[in-house]
Amino acid sequence: MKRFGFTPRLVLFAALVGCKPPPPGATAPRPVANAMPAAERVAQTQAAKDGKRGAAELAYCVDTSGIPQDIRVLVPLEPEFDALAKETVASWRFEPATQGGVPVEQCTEVRIELR
Repeated sequence: MKRFGFTPRLVLFAALVGCKPPPPGATAPRPVANAMPAAERVAQTQAAKDGKRGAAELAYCVDTSGIPQDIRVLVPLEPEFDALAKETVASWRFEPATQGGVPVEQCTEVRIELR
């Protein structure tokens, strides 16, 4: 079984995914429930079976309810692993970004590694 690691990289990523850029002075979304997939599921992907190492990079926007939207694979690793990474991000929940105490949409990206 290969080890599954997670290295978040939060970057404002509004233009490519079609979201509005965050307003100046907006706070970033805060993770509430952001579990990674079970190691058994990762081990079942073809990438893990082939002993691949690498990462899938995804972009998404956190809406005003704290739910990821517009999830897109920017840099793929292997189709099955990419789908699992996308499913994982879709299950995450956040306290949304705020501007002056009002929730606002904010976009970001994440790198999910297989090692």
